[in-house]
Amino acid sequence: MNRIIFFAILLSSQLAFSQSLRDKISHFQNIFNNPGSSTEISQSSYNSGDTRPKAILKGAFYIGGSDRRRALLSSSMTNQMCADDFSRIYSVYIDVDTSVSCGSNALDYVYIGEARDGGGGSRVYNLMSYLYNDVINGSAGAVYLHCYYGVHASNTLAQMALMQFCGISKDQAKSNWDAIDIYDSLGAKGRRRQFEKIDEFNPFPEFQLTAEQRSQICH
Repeated sequence: MNRIIFFAILLSSQLAFSQSLRDKISHFQNIFNNPGSSTEISQSSYNSGDTRPKAILKGAFYIGGSDRRRALLSSSMTNQMCADDFSRIYSVYIDVDTSVSCGSNALDYVYIGEARDGGGGSRVYNLMSYLYNDVINGSAGAVYLHCYYGVHASNTLAQMALMQFCGISKDQAKSNWDAIDIYDSLGAKGRRRQFEKIDEFNPFPEFQLTAEQRSQICH
């Protein structure tokens, strides 16, 4: 009997988002109560500390900062995201490799690092692959990616995702980046450095969405 219950729970987890992409979008957008723009800051139950989650790809990819300054997310935040069916959290600056289990869901909290010169690097490729294969076209829950304040390094990765999946131009990506950078604290040199990374990024041809998928997840 216990084995039957175990497999029932496992099947429930695997089928959590085997419905339509639209259902997944509805689920995560209801959690965040996001406005209809990837450059606006949401006001929701997750708006704690410096998190300020922003919907980059609706139902698939959200970015922000940490709820504890210059630290990893608190256990209460990671537990909340696990309970809300997120499948992965990426930390840009701090090394982490852990998993959280909650009911029928399990969430991985892992390190990604900043986008690198010359197109973002292998970590950016792996991020796009996970979003495309596991989240958008798979049954995994959404991704939350954070740096410290959610306006610089995570912002750059977000604009690369918008270029990859929504087809925005490099100029639009840089305009978005400025809109999210509410602190304007990097100075001209730091801002130019992030813009150079955006200019060097080109979408991967193997991770192209259909027109219908774009119409659903892109703002």
